[in-house]
Amino acid sequence: RLNSTYVPSLNPSTFHNTQGNSRPCFQAMVLQGLVLALLLTSPVTGSALTRTQASTDAAGDVEMIAASISNMIRAESEEKPAKRHRDHVRKTASALQTESQASSAAEALAEMEMMSNQSLRLDQRMQIVASDLRAGTPTKELLMKLSVCVPCNKFERFGKYGKGWVMCTEGLNDTGLIAAYSYGVDGHDWWGEDVAQRYGIPVHEYAKDCLEPKKPPPCEGCKLHFHTDCVIGSRAPMVNSRYKTLEENLNDNGHTADGSLLLKLDANGDEWEVFADAPVNTLQKFRQVTVKLHKVTHQERHHLYLRAMKRLEESGFAVAFLRGRNFGKLTHVAQDYSQFRIPDEIEVTYMLLPSQGCSRDLKFQLPEDGPDIVPEDLIPEEAPTGPSKV
Repeated sequence: RLNSTYVPSLNPSTFHNTQGNSRPCFQAMVLQGLVLALLLTSPVTGSALTRTQASTDAAGDVEMIAASISNMIRAESEEKPAKRHRDHVRKTASALQTESQASSAAEALAEMEMMSNQSLRLDQRMQIVASDLRAGTPTKELLMKLSVCVPCNKFERFGKYGKGWVMCTEGLNDTGLIAAYSYGVDGHDWWGEDVAQRYGIPVHEYAKDCLEPKKPPPCEGCKLHFHTDCVIGSRAPMVNSRYKTLEENLNDNGHTADGSLLLKLDANGDEWEVFADAPVNTLQKFRQVTVKLHKVTHQERHHLYLRAMKRLEESGFAVAFLRGRNFGKLTHVAQDYSQFRIPDEIEVTYMLLPSQGCSRDLKFQLPEDGPDIVPEDLIPEEAPTGPSKV
């Protein structure tokens, strides 16, 4: 039997639980059990020491152990609220991040649907005009070849909003892309930066004005190669050595593999000659092409425009996306349909035509969305009725 002098006085009321009441907490009871177990197994209790000396030594040891355990319990008790706060902050941050990601995904989906809608709406209106033009005219054929026929489930904008270029990103993450070409660079190249950062490929930038070329600022982590020459068609007069054809640019950079390149072309109206004069095997080096077509409504040049469209078609490309540029003027190409005005500048995204051919059953994602191509007062509510004119 243990004499009471072996056990120091432990006041359980000094160990409050986390609710702050006076009941001894579980830790206090555990502490008492540990003290008793220590005394029962201590060699001091079985030694030849006198009862007084044993009582004094054991009491000192137990009091020191009890104080140490008490401090540990107190520290743990103080740590719990801080830990709960940190856990709450982490959970809140994680929830906010998840909510932000969901919101970004929803915004991206809404933008993609809007872009698909405006593309199909512009296509619809141009085909209404084309349907009543006289058969065999370059204008009719041109408008018909500017019809959307390649489906895409994921349009994304590369570059700044309002000044970006729309591309179909389905399959672009697959291996095989080795470089991109960006024409029309004038002190900035947001398209090129986005492509370089996303796909990790080098981008060859070509000046918009090769007489006064403006190099973009450096882009961290981007492989951008700025060239001071401009692109031109092979039949166009070569003003000086700073003008080169698309074929010459590809040869200079050693790009020969089919379907391995991306192209963004803004050539201030020279894009028609670039496409019309480019060899088919040169255009086939590209997997996707996005271009700004200038002076679309200049009917005296539609023979050239039609030749450019046919060359792209021969190279395996078809239209996936159309967008009328808001800052371009609006005009009409048929007297009887003067209310159907067509943008003079149209951004077009070309993709390789699938093996099954052109899809003619593309539908609006959200029928209530209107196109972003002309002011509201210029958008006709419906196609005109009455007999067709030829």
